[in-house]
Amino acid sequence: MKAAPLGPACPANAWCGEQALKANEAWRELPSNPPLRTINQLGQKYGFPLPFWALLQKPADAETRAIPNDLPANFIGWDSPCSHHQKNAHLVLKGYSFQKELKNLPSSLQAGKAYGTSAHGQNLSWLIPAGETPILREGNHLIFTLDFEGKYFHIKVDPQGKIMHGQWQLDGRRPREVKCPEALRQQGQKELAGPADQNQPIFQESFCKEIWDLTTNSYQTMLFFWACD
Repeated sequence: MKAAPLGPACPANAWCGEQALKANEAWRELPSNPPLRTINQLGQKYGFPLPFWALLQKPADAETRAIPNDLPANFIGWDSPCSHHQKNAHLVLKGYSFQKELKNLPSSLQAGKAYGTSAHGQNLSWLIPAGETPILREGNHLIFTLDFEGKYFHIKVDPQGKIMHGQWQLDGRRPREVKCPEALRQQGQKELAGPADQNQPIFQESFCKEIWDLTTNSYQTMLFFWACD
């Protein structure tokens, strides 16, 4: 894949995929409090700027900062701030990718993960923006507040990876950290082991939060993962 060289549209010290540059400029030009309609239009045209990890082939000469061939075209990222990622078999970057949905992602992109159950007890899993936890649930949909360079917007994600944009209010029912039940604790341990080819996993810890569900009017316990501060 051809990737764009460093230039005016690429943030300092970042690796920028070719397709990400135009999307990045369009999102950066948004006013401080953009109307919902404008955000929807940008999301439909370019995708929403969502946090991701990227796991790339390490360049033979790290000092040259040569752009990896497997850098996703719609990704902008920086060296991972996590010390344990330096031991990974891959070059690990933290940044954002412009996505219209959280499915059929490039193999080099690593989203966040969440686990929980439906109101009927069915086990569910979600791909979510990396490093984020939802502010609310709405049935099987998770609702997030995201920040792109000081411009805030909300998205709703379902287990199939569909992304919807809208506006939701916390209404006082804030997420709260709790002890993981045994089933989620075991799922967390399994996930933290990581794929064998990574040497070191992306995530270091798992934790649980109760998220208020607007559909059931009750808290639902969910599992999330933490990489580093």
